Amino acid sequence: MIVHYIKVPARALWRNKSFATISILGLAMGMFSMAYLVRETSWEDSHQHEDRIYRVEMQYRHMDTAWSRS
Repeated sequence: MIVHYIKVPARALWRNKSFATISILGLAMGMFSMAYLVRETSWEDSHQHEDRIYRVEMQYRHMDTAWSRS
């Protein structure tokens, strides 16, 4: 049964080579960009004095609407 779960997608990928190539390249690019974004948003972890980093946030109010900005 497990062999069947492997054979069917392998045959489908083999028959549709161009679609499989595009799908695999898209998956690889998505994983690469996700890894890049995770690395870029976690810059505080790699800083030498990370305990001294502060974040300034502001909150604007206009009548009934409020929004914040960091």
